[in-house]
Amino acid sequence: MNKLIKGVISAITLVITLAYLSPVYAVANQETIYSKLDANGDKYKTIVTTKEKDEVIQEESDKDLPIEAKITYTLDGKEISPEDLAGKSGKVSIKLQYINKSTKIVTINEREQTMYTPFVVAVGTIINSKNNKNIEVSDCGKIVENGDKTIVVGMVFPGLDESLNLSGELSDIEIPSSLEITMDAENFEMSNIFTYATPKVLTEDIDWSKFNSLFNKANELKNGIDKIEDGANTLSDGIGSLEDGAKALNEGASQINTGADSLNKGIDTLKSGTNTLSNGAKDLSDGASNLSSGAKDVNSGAEALNAGMKDFEKGLQNAGQGIENLKDGSSQVATGATSVDQGANNLKNGLDTLSGNTEKLQAGMEQIAGGISAINTNLGEVTEKVKALQSELSQYASKANSLRQLKAADEKYRDVAKADGRDEEAAIWQKNIDALDEELELLSKTSAISDLVDGLEQLSEKTNYLDEQTTGIAGKVGELNKGVGQLSSGAKDLATGTKELSEGANSLNNGANTLAQGTTALNEGASKLSEGSETLAAGTKELSTGASTLDGGAKQLAEGANQVNYGANTLSQGSKVLGEGTKTLAKGTEDLVNGAKQLSDGSTELTKGIHKFNAEGISKIVNFVNGDIKNFKLRAKKLEELSKEYNKFNSDTTRDNINFISMVDSVKNNEDEKEN
Repeated sequence: MNKLIKGVISAITLVITLAYLSPVYAVANQETIYSKLDANGDKYKTIVTTKEKDEVIQEESDKDLPIEAKITYTLDGKEISPEDLAGKSGKVSIKLQYINKSTKIVTINEREQTMYTPFVVAVGTIINSKNNKNIEVSDCGKIVENGDKTIVVGMVFPGLDESLNLSGELSDIEIPSSLEITMDAENFEMSNIFTYATPKVLTEDIDWSKFNSLFNKANELKNGIDKIEDGANTLSDGIGSLEDGAKALNEGASQINTGADSLNKGIDTLKSGTNTLSNGAKDLSDGASNLSSGAKDVNSGAEALNAGMKDFEKGLQNAGQGIENLKDGSSQVATGATSVDQGANNLKNGLDTLSGNTEKLQAGMEQIAGGISAINTNLGEVTEKVKALQSELSQYASKANSLRQLKAADEKYRDVAKADGRDEEAAIWQKNIDALDEELELLSKTSAISDLVDGLEQLSEKTNYLDEQTTGIAGKVGELNKGVGQLSSGAKDLATGTKELSEGANSLNNGANTLAQGTTALNEGASKLSEGSETLAAGTKELSTGASTLDGGAKQLAEGANQVNYGANTLSQGSKVLGEGTKTLAKGTEDLVNGAKQLSDGSTELTKGIHKFNAEGISKIVNFVNGDIKNFKLRAKKLEELSKEYNKFNSDTTRDNINFISMVDSVKNNEDEKEN
């Protein structure tokens, strides 16, 4: 990211400063200041050439130049004067430091600050390659080998670094104000060093409003990612509600499972009681049949009476035992019916809890679907804004047309120089062409924004898939909620039926107690049977009638007991199936809880990722645009004004163009060989 930002801002800076920098010909109103400097960079002669229409005027001037030069020489790491360096051998360093003396107080962001007129200084010299090896120049310069000669050219911007005052992501960008040449010299000599300086680097107005569009797009991008982060938080909250609902659903399913176990145990107790009831009713039926036979035999005679009495007593004993069994069985039936009723109520309560939790689950899934839909909408907006930003940045590529025009002009001048045999000058023009090619290549590197657009489109596809999945889950949860409602309604009917069963069992128990009391009275009547035949006759008639009635009732009781026993067995099988179903339901809700937790963890990671992307990516880009780029724009715009304001030097007449050309004296071993 830092390399991309630095590359873009470097390209913008060079476009602004170099796009219109080229030799100016046929200017009707211009001033050219020629200066001669000694080997240390001190000015000792200045001639000003003024061209007004077709008239050319030359005159000397003692005014200070806006750009001063300080030249320092070292031999093997130690500073040395140029006079003493001539003819020496060793590691030689020549540092040319340029100082901008043209300053002005300006107001930026309501604060007064000192800025420099934006001069660009081109430096060039020729070094003999025979006596000097391993020739190198600092990053702001280039070297062109040409047989026995090495051409060294460079470009510096004195005062521009202080004027722009780059900070933040731009603070690492170095704007040179000095040039250093090093070589391994033998019998050191140095040719003249030429410089060309001009403040008129911005000859056309720049559309600064395009920067405002960039700032607006950056703010829109920040608003879009903020909406995405809010949507992610909403999604996380909805999934949290889903997890809570799943836990509550699991608790309800566990309660249902517990109730089903209680119901199963109660039905087992009921089944045991009905078995006892069936056996007792059978014994009662047998005893009633015997009692009826005995009562008939009483009417036959005394002997038959004794035999009948024995049969009667035996039948009465069996009847008493059967009634006791009936009493015990009916009591167990009542106990089992109570357990069934309690289990049915537990089942009803558990299903009510399940119904409420599935409603929460459905609401949570609807929140998730809504949150993901919001993310899709916001993500689409962000994608469009990033594409707009990409389009905005791509407009800077149009600046490359100016560089290509400059390159075409330089190629023309190079070809003219070659045709005239001026190979050294042609090499300089070729160096300029190579530098322009490098800048054009730099301007073409804008693929990072396209990568960002592709990444956002892929993220949009994934959220669309997540939206479809959550919508499907929400539908399934709705179907689950409907089924739970039906199950809850059935549980209510079951609770009503078990309550009626409990009441009937209690009535059966009360009847069995009454029947037991009747057998006690029957025993008392049998003991009085021997008191008299009349009483016996009357009693035997009543006994015969009662025994017949008892026989018919006992048979009906036996049939009813068999039906109760069959129903209890069927109910027992059904309760076991219900128990297995509730266990499956409990296991399913546990899986649902685990799935909801995984979904919650995933949404938390998604929220953290979006927050990190916002904080460490988008926010930094927006802060960079609204901070560093905005500051750069304000200062560059002010530099444009300063460039236009510098329009006079030796007189009060405003000039269309001002150029400063200087020549530094050569360093020769023989004084007579110095060039004029």
